Amino acid sequence: MNPIVRYCLEMVACSGVFALLYRTLIADRHTFRTCRRYLLVTTMLALLIPLIELPILPPERSTITTEQVQRLEFKTITVDYDQVQPTTRQISQQNGRNALIACIYAALAAIIGLLTRQGVNDLRELKFRSKLTHHEGYDIATSEQIEAPYSFWGTIYLSPDTPDEERELIIAHERSHIAHRHSIEKLYLGAIRTVVWFNPFIWLADRWLAEVQEFEADRDVLDAGYDLTLYRSLIFRQIFGYAPDVQNGFYSLTRRRFEMMTAPRPTGGEWWRMALVVVATLAMVAACGLSRREVSGTIIHPTQNVANEALIPSSNVVSVGTAVGRSGIYYLPRNPRRTYRLEGNEIYVSTFWGFERKITSRNYRHLERPLYYIDGRRVSGEEFRNRPTYLTESMNIYTDDQAVALFGEEARRGVWAVTLRPDSRCPALLLEGRWVSLRQNLDAVERAVRVVTLTADEARAKYGEGYPHGVIEAWDVVEK
Repeated sequence: MNPIVRYCLEMVACSGVFALLYRTLIADRHTFRTCRRYLLVTTMLALLIPLIELPILPPERSTITTEQVQRLEFKTITVDYDQVQPTTRQISQQNGRNALIACIYAALAAIIGLLTRQGVNDLRELKFRSKLTHHEGYDIATSEQIEAPYSFWGTIYLSPDTPDEERELIIAHERSHIAHRHSIEKLYLGAIRTVVWFNPFIWLADRWLAEVQEFEADRDVLDAGYDLTLYRSLIFRQIFGYAPDVQNGFYSLTRRRFEMMTAPRPTGGEWWRMALVVVATLAMVAACGLSRREVSGTIIHPTQNVANEALIPSSNVVSVGTAVGRSGIYYLPRNPRRTYRLEGNEIYVSTFWGFERKITSRNYRHLERPLYYIDGRRVSGEEFRNRPTYLTESMNIYTDDQAVALFGEEARRGVWAVTLRPDSRCPALLLEGRWVSLRQNLDAVERAVRVVTLTADEARAKYGEGYPHGVIEAWDVVEK
């Protein structure tokens, strides 16, 4: 699964769990300050939890024996470049889809962000056009353009027609919003909502936060000694203007505010609810972030000589690639949550729903500018590409942490390592009709006009037994 899609799904799932915990364990059961902090903290946790990786599970490894030294590494399968490199049509289709999705996401995020910013700018301009009265800790802006009272940052916005008997109650309510810094909390959630606008639980958290802020301001007004009946009448006349939603509708903020005004205060002792929240958070971290440890280096049995080490790959196919010159390395990153199976030259991976799908070229990761080694000696990319391929005995691809463990931090961008054949396993060289040593005449082979490489079977059919590693025929050598 695409990492971005997986992150979005895990983030929405975490937000949903936090929302469920809020409605069942936190809302109306803890203080308003606790509810506000819960909504603010869990909103950020839902964004961070899918990013956490905890490599605490034991690594998958083969059994260590007393006869071998085991190096834990990925099984590497060399494939042709054409099988790995996506076609031009595939690249165009994928880029087109990605560009369309990115444009839709960016457009909606930009619209939400611009609307939020425009609202803040409108309030700032309204404040400058209004008549300002400075008080200790807050300002009062009075203007004919203000229809209903509200507050933002450190300013209370009032209509000049507000009666004196209601003005004191309104200021007490809005002053509570300013004292608790409710505007900062709204801007905080607004910024998150702009980035992850597709998450419905973020919008729910924003609405629940607005509710709690109103509940808290109402409670502060009543705690200051103002009359409950007078305050309720003020809400009808000044803030809402009418009261039909109190009796009708599936949801009514007005009715909820009235209920919370007389609701008993939380008495504490509900620590076990928060303990359940902590447990659920740890469970989500484990579900999203657990991965297997990476084992670097070589595991050596005390009685075994390092010179006789044996290479034992893991059972899962976790990296596939080929050397393609300057194009780098293409390989298949291993997902610890999935199982890989090799069938012939095809690779299949388990899916989230328990099925299997075939690995395609778009699943490969591209590493540019890898390091090159020949017989343990680091060489340039040009020397690596120009090496005589008929001298190659084995090739291996190393990526990520495995490459770092074997070749150092600089090898994080990938390593292509080649082991050459010893003289005893080199092909025989027939140079201008004479049998000579291949290693001692590599330069002559490079200057030959005609070079024919025969496999072991072809050499046996043409020259008889005695050529188990094949034959190279070189003719018409150009003099230096």
